Amino acid sequence: MSSTAPTAEGRYLVKFSFVSQTGVNLPQVVVEIDVARPGDLWPYYNNAGVSNDGAANEGDFDGDGWSYSAQRLAAAGLTPAASVTVDSLQYTWPDAQPGELNNIEAGGQTIPLPANSGGASIGILGSATNAYPGSQGTFRVTYTDGTTQEVNLALSDWTLGGGASSTPFFGNTIAATTAYRDTTSGGRDNITTYVFGASAALTPGKAAQSITLPASVDQGQLHVFAFSIG
Repeated sequence: MSSTAPTAEGRYLVKFSFVSQTGVNLPQVVVEIDVARPGDLWPYYNNAGVSNDGAANEGDFDGDGWSYSAQRLAAAGLTPAASVTVDSLQYTWPDAQPGELNNIEAGGQTIPLPANSGGASIGILGSATNAYPGSQGTFRVTYTDGTTQEVNLALSDWTLGGGASSTPFFGNTIAATTAYRDTTSGGRDNITTYVFGASAALTPGKAAQSITLPASVDQGQLHVFAFSIG
C-alpha cells in the first residue's frame, strides 16, 4: 500500500480503510502527512508556547499552564515569521498563531537542513523550562560528507528562576524580554520572561546536512523556536 504525497507544502490527512480476512470492516486509520522543505521546523513542533493575553486554554509552554504573551513578544519584535538577529546570526520566528504548536521540545529529533548550509557557527533560539539555571544537552551536526560533530548547547530558564537572577547563564544572549507571562486560565503572572540565543562553532569548510537534538537534557526541558547557521 502506498500514497503519493501532495507537492504543495502543508499538513494532509490520509484515510485508510481495512477489511479483515473474514470480511469484517475494521476501524478507519487516519495518517497525517507533512510536506515541507528541508530546514522547515513546523513538522517537528510539539509544544504550544505562546498565548493571547486574556485567552484561556491556548499555550502551555512549561507543562504547568504558563506561556509567553503574544502581545509582549510582538512588542519585543517577535511576531509570526519575523526576522531577528542575535549574535550576528539571523533567525526566523515561528510563523504560528497563539495557541498553535510553535517550538520543539528536544527529544532526539533529526531535522534535515537546506542544501549548502555552511557557516562558522550554529545557533538556537529558545529557553528552558522547569530547570534552573537552565537545560543543556548534546546536539549532533551531520555534514554532507558523512562526518558528524557534537556540540553542547544550553539555554537558560525562561524566567531565570522566577527572578532569582537578572543575568542569563551559559553565555546566552537575551533575544527578547517580556514583563509577564500568561496562564491557561486567562490570567497573567508578573514575572519577567525571556527568549535566549545560544551558539557554537562548526567545523570550517563543511556543509551541514542535518541537526539532531538531544535525546535527553540534564534537567527540565529544552525548547527550540528556531535554528540558524551562519
